[in-house]
Formats: sequence, C-alpha cells, structure tokens
Amino acid sequence: MRKTFGAIFVLVFLLAPSNAMAQQITADATPPVSPTAEALANLSAEERAELLSRLSDEQARVLLSAYLKAGAGSRADASESAIEQLEAQSERFQENFAAALSAAPQLPLLPALVYDRLTEGRSPLHPLWILVFLAVILGVGYGGERVFMRMLAPLKTRLAATVPEADFLARFARISSLLILDLLGLALFAATALALFLFAYQGHEPTRLFVLTLLSAFVLLRFVIIVSRSAFGLGDGPLRLVPVGADDGRTAHRYVVAAGAVGAFGFLGCDLLRMYGLDEPAHRLMTFVVGTLFILVILVGVWRARHGIADAILPRVEAGESGTSPLQAIVSLWHLPVMLYLLGVYGMAVFNGFSEAVSGTYAAVASVLLIAALPLADRLLCSATDRLLGSEAAAADASRAILRRAIHILVGLVAVIVLAAIWKADIFAVTGAGFGGRIARAALDIALTGFVGYVAWGLLNAALARHMPEEAEAEVGGHEGGGEGTTRAGTVLPLFMRFAQISIAVIVVMVALSALGVNIGPLLAGAGIVGIAVGFGAQTLVRDLVSGLFFLIDDAFRRGEYVDIGSVKGTVERINMRSMVLRHHLGPLHTVPYGEIQHLTNFSRDWVIMKLVFRVGYDTDVNKVKKIFKRIGQEMLEHPEMGKDFIEPFKSQGVKAMEESAMIVRGKFMARPGTQFQIRKELYNRVQKAFQENGIEFAHRRVTVDLPSDLDLSPEKKKEIAEAAGAAALADDEEKQGRP
Repeated sequence: MRKTFGAIFVLVFLLAPSNAMAQQITADATPPVSPTAEALANLSAEERAELLSRLSDEQARVLLSAYLKAGAGSRADASESAIEQLEAQSERFQENFAAALSAAPQLPLLPALVYDRLTEGRSPLHPLWILVFLAVILGVGYGGERVFMRMLAPLKTRLAATVPEADFLARFARISSLLILDLLGLALFAATALALFLFAYQGHEPTRLFVLTLLSAFVLLRFVIIVSRSAFGLGDGPLRLVPVGADDGRTAHRYVVAAGAVGAFGFLGCDLLRMYGLDEPAHRLMTFVVGTLFILVILVGVWRARHGIADAILPRVEAGESGTSPLQAIVSLWHLPVMLYLLGVYGMAVFNGFSEAVSGTYAAVASVLLIAALPLADRLLCSATDRLLGSEAAAADASRAILRRAIHILVGLVAVIVLAAIWKADIFAVTGAGFGGRIARAALDIALTGFVGYVAWGLLNAALARHMPEEAEAEVGGHEGGGEGTTRAGTVLPLFMRFAQISIAVIVVMVALSALGVNIGPLLAGAGIVGIAVGFGAQTLVRDLVSGLFFLIDDAFRRGEYVDIGSVKGTVERINMRSMVLRHHLGPLHTVPYGEIQHLTNFSRDWVIMKLVFRVGYDTDVNKVKKIFKRIGQEMLEHPEMGKDFIEPFKSQGVKAMEESAMIVRGKFMARPGTQFQIRKELYNRVQKAFQENGIEFAHRRVTVDLPSDLDLSPEKKKEIAEAAGAAALADDEEKQGRP
C-alpha cells in the first residue's frame, strides 16, 4: 500500500507542472516559439488541436519531428527498462537466495525462539499451560460440533440415501447439502473455540498469536478434510463428485489431507515466526522449505492417483472394443502436463518470492482450479438438460446430443474468457482496427451467429419432439374408411417446424453476409418486391396458402384421416404448404391444392355407424333374429382384438321393410373409425353361421311379372318384357336400400 500511494503521489507531482504548462500554452495569445515534444505529449486532443492551429508550418514540422523522435526513444527506453528490470530481479533473487541459505544455521534455534517469546513475562511452564488450554477449547468446540451433528443425523441419513447413478444433478444436490451441513458443524466448532479463547485471553500478545495461528491452521485443515471427503465419497453413503473407485479415492484423500496439513501449519507457522521476530532471510528459507515439501506432497499424490483419474476419464472416450486408441494413450498421460505445470507454478512462486517481484501465483492457481471445475460445470449443465428433456423422451435423443455439444462449446468459451480475465489478457484486442481486425470481427460474428442458430435449431427440435413423441410412428397407410388420425399437434407442428427451420437458416445467412460487409438492405428490399410481385401474379398460390391456413385452424383434417372432397377421396398422407396428399384405398396418390376444396367430409372423427341388412323369409321369427343379433354382439365385445374397437355393440333394428319376396331385417353397431370394415366381415360370418344353426334361411331376390292373358305375344317377347321389369325392380330395391 505504501508503494502504491507513493507511486500515485509521484505521478501527481510529475503531472502537475505539465498541466500548468498546457494551460499556459493555451492561454497565450501568441504561439510559443519552440514548444517541446514533452509538452505536446501531456496535452489532450483538443489542446493539441488548438496549439497546432496557432503554429506556423515550419514550427509544426519541427514539433512533429521532435514528437516522433521522443516516441521512438520512449519505446526504446521501455524495452531497455524491461530488460533491466529482469536483470535486477535476477540479481535480487541471487542475493536473497544466498542470504537465505546463509540463515540455515538459525533453523535449529526456532523452537527456542518460540519458547522465549511465549515465556516473556510468564513462568517457564506457560507453554505447557497454553497447550493444555488449547486442547480444552478444541475439545469443547468438538463436543459442541458433535452434539449439533447428532441432531442433524436423521437429515444426513435421508440425504445420503442412494440415488440413480445417471441422475448427476440429484447426486450433486445431495452432496452439496451434506457438505453444507458438515461445514456448519465446522463453523460451530470454530466459533465455540474462538469464543472460549477470547473469554479466557489475558492480553499476552505472543500467546494470542500462537493460539490464533494454531486454531486457524486446525480449522483450515479440517475444512480441507471435509471437502476432500465429500469430493471422493468417503463420507455418508456412496455419493462422490470425483468418479473414482473407493481405493483410489482413499489414496487421493490421504495426499490431499497431507498437503493441507503442510500448507496450513507450515505457511501459517512461517508467518507466526516472522511476527515473533524472525529475520527476513530465515523467514524466506522457512517458506522455501515448506513450499518445497508442499509441492512434493502434491506431485506424489498426482503420481499415485494417475491411474484412478485416467480410469475415470477413459469411459468417456470413444474407442474400439480392442486395443488402445491414440486418444486413450493421451488421456492416460494426463499427469505429465499437470506435474510440469505445478512445477512451473512452484518455480515462478520461488523466483517471485526471492526477487521481491509481483507474484503471479494467484493466476496460476486460479487457472488450475478453473480447469478442475470445468468437468463439474459441464456435467451439471448436461444433467440439467437431460432432466428438462425427460429421461424417456426417446424422440429427443438427437436434440439432446445437439444441446450437449452446445453446452460443451459454451463451457469452453466461458473458460477461455475467464482464463483471459485471470491472466489480464485482452482477447478482444484482436478485433481492433485494421484489416486483420475486420477479419477477426467478421469471423467472430459469424461464429457466434452460427452457434446461436445451432442452439436454436436444437431447442426447436427438442421442443417439437417432446410435444409429439408418437406422431412419427403413426400409420397413415390408406384403406377405405380411413382410421384414427394423428393429433392436431402432429398435423400442425411439422409445418411450423419447417417454417421455423427456414427462418433460422435465412437469419443466420443474412447475419453472416452482414458480418462479411455485404449490404443486406437491397436484398431485403428485393425480397419484399418479389413477394409483392408473387402475391399479385400468383393469386392461386395465395388462395391455396390462405385456404390451407384456415383449414388447419378449423382442424378440418389431420394426417392419417380418411376424407372425401367430392372428386377424390383417400387417407391424408402428407400436408404441404399449399396442398394435401391423399392416398386412395386402391393405391393411387392424389395431390389436391387447398383452394380447390369446396367441401370436405371427414370419415375418421370420433365414431362411425355401420348398418347391416339381411333378407329373410316371411316365416322367420323376428324375436329369434333379435336374440341372435344380441348374442353375437355380446360375443364380439369379448373378442380379444375387435372388442376394444366397439363403442356400441351390434344389435337388431327390427324389420326395415317388407318386399315381394323377402322380409328386410337390419342391425347396426358403432365403432372406432377405420375398424368398421373388419368388424362387418366378422359379423357377416357369425350371422350366417348362427342362421344356419337355427334353421333360418336367407331369401333369394325374386321378381314376379304378370302379363295380361289376352296379350298375343311371342315367348321371346314375353321373356324380354319380364327381364326388363325384373331389372327395374332390382334397381328400385337397391335405391331403397341406399336410403337411411
């Protein structure tokens, strides 16, 4: 802080004369005779413009030449100062390192230093009483923590219950909840111990520093232990964040705890010794020893855990069934770059510590933590996406893969931005002025637009697949009478999806062209003019589009339904923007524009009634026929395949008509659309068999022609007249049967 305020003071002190000089220059009525380059550099843009307006051409040329030379000299001085700073830091490193090594004989005297400081003004047994007092407050704090954790035991038991392995989001929530409960217990422990110490503290400064240092180190170590146990699944239940086996988890946990113990007690102990009066060379040597031990523990832990971490990464690697893929070989060597990076961070920390330079250890450690947290963030987002889409949405598998890839890309971009912020690097400086900057900006805009379009495409597919999971498998094969069609969503959503996909593609292309510098205004205007021309010149097309829109709004037909539009009929097989495609039950395919549909009859909605007509003799018992029909109707309701298709069972409607040669008996049933013809065939078979078993005969169609006896006609003429009368009678009978 002293150095910072000193630098600010020097900067203000140096700028004050320059500002005064600028004010004096701008206030003078006549231009200066020989303005300096330094004065020009300290002026604002407006002040420079005003000054140059007062100078003559010769004075301006002289001033510009001096300004350019001063700028070149300053850049040379800057490069030289950087080299000089590095040389100065190297010299300080050598001097301080040598001084630290010369302080090595002081290390065996450190216990005596601590003892002397603790016994200043106290009895020789004061350190022993401090240890006893520290043990008491730690014991009381631990006891309070155990009581608190015993109260939370039922809640922890419920949270530790086994959850599905695939549901990472639920497991993370439970692990986080258990971790928070354990940290609450640790907070209670630290608060209790600290309160007891402050209550019993009598004002001895060395004792206060000693107890607070040990208490802080102990709490920090316990924090590391709790977090490590939660990460490697060594707490309650089999929950773990790091996907490693139990043995590998225990091994990694031991080394994490060892590194935590060295770091907590070692580094805090070094700070305590410095506060106790340890000189700077000896303090640097102690910090170097503790740091070396700390990094060695971490390196050994990484080496021992290399196989477990590799096994956790390998299942995610797509490889063949046999052999080792190149990617597998690379993953199995993950520990080598990690160890090299840790050694580099350690070397940078040592150099900065002995050379008294600004330390970059924070950025290096933060980068390691960020990279380690990336898989966790990626799995959390992917798990949240899977839960949003649903585990049983099989139709959304392709969209789920798209969203996962988008999440991977997004996590990577955020990681790059955060890393750049940690290292204070301006990654957007490449998009500055110049030709390269324009290319970079265009490429960045196109990449971002493509990414957004890719994600929008995936979200659209996921939403539509979730709302119509069964429509893709619906049968739309044509047969007379049709069947139950798809839902309204299954009819309209494919058209909406096609329109939305075209819109996304057009927007992405337009934004990409705009990023490349193409003026898309004329394109949009031309598209509007073309649209108006098409609207006026293709009225039939507009009529078809508008008619189809209103047909869909009215829900007049759906895909898979059997319709009759007067001229043609068939099953709706496909719905386009301006036409519908009908499949006739005999096979032909009809394409009908919407504008040509005058009326539409839908045979596939809700229910259908089928009436069956039977011709029996006059001597037939109608009540007996009624009972036969009722029995057949009950049997058909119990049919394993057709019974579910009935809405109302088959039953008799009595005698419909009495003809010259037969009595007309009719029956009817109500069924689901598309199933009536199969049911009718089965009913005909059962009725024919039942009539035969009960002695009921079908009446043959017969026409009797009576001719006057006084007509003198030849036999051939009488036969011709009889055939014509019979044909007319049959036609009249068929017309009557066609009426309801």
